[in-house]
Amino acid sequence: MKQEIVDSMNLEGIPDVVQRRFGITVKRGNLRLFPTSIPGYSDTVWEIDYFQPGGIYGAYPVSIIYKSVDGNFLYVESAIGRGWIAAGDIAVAEREEIRMLTEDTDFLMATGHKVPIYGDSSFKSFIRYFYFSSTIPLVKHDRKGYVVKIPYRKTDGSLGVANGYVKPGADVHIGYLPYTKRNVITQIFKLLNQPYGWGEILNNRDCSGTMRVLLRCFGIIAGKGPSFILSASDHRVYINPDLSVEEKMAEVAKIEPVITMAGTDGHIVLYLGKAHNGKLYFIHQGGWGYDEGDQHFIVNRVTVNSAEHKWYDINEPKVFTTMRE
Repeated sequence: MKQEIVDSMNLEGIPDVVQRRFGITVKRGNLRLFPTSIPGYSDTVWEIDYFQPGGIYGAYPVSIIYKSVDGNFLYVESAIGRGWIAAGDIAVAEREEIRMLTEDTDFLMATGHKVPIYGDSSFKSFIRYFYFSSTIPLVKHDRKGYVVKIPYRKTDGSLGVANGYVKPGADVHIGYLPYTKRNVITQIFKLLNQPYGWGEILNNRDCSGTMRVLLRCFGIIAGKGPSFILSASDHRVYINPDLSVEEKMAEVAKIEPVITMAGTDGHIVLYLGKAHNGKLYFIHQGGWGYDEGDQHFIVNRVTVNSAEHKWYDINEPKVFTTMRE
């Protein structure tokens, strides 16, 4: 099976000079390390597909570098990352035609976990969802709802554009949200209890994916992994691991809450600050659990915990990055 996957990449056929083509995703897709949808689990306990480095938004531009032998997967480059993506998730077009869609300043953004788009103004024919912080060009808005431009893949693989319809009461916003602490709190708590998704698999998110889409609600574009996000601002505080728990608590309590993210290269959280009970709190997406007595509790979702709790305590984050100019 491994050899079949390797053969499907046709590495020997890669030309000396690659002629790029350009495309746009027609729905939320999966970036894969190999041209296969078969998961690469390392065991039967954790749902971590090591063939999945990340997900990619719908209506998102990509550069097409290569294709698999059977043509079912395309190797693409995007602002989020490189990888193989199902060819059926991409429509091919000229760069400028794609830019007219992806760089349109009149756009509708999903401010809920997922927002349905319909093919008719009576909202009876469901087309697809667009997900938290994803954007789509806006045609018009009135009391009847929103009309948007929907990219789709024609039978020959080229780009088509049709009107889509979003209900008037949908959890959306025209343009990016104002970057305020109230809006940050509102947005992150909309994701509370959302299941964990390694590499954004199954339309869910991992730790960095959650923080990346949170920032994108405000037009702040960050890289994929925790290290990229924690390096996205110069306002960083490093916590000396040799300090006592009490000293760490005191240092962190001085840091600006709500717009500060914390962690290491392996995990990232949002620092909520100090509550009325005097405790410090984090909110984050974690794909693991914790032991308490002789019981193991599996969490695997967006959750809030105090910095005293073993789920993710004050000893874990090493850098705190405040997202401001």
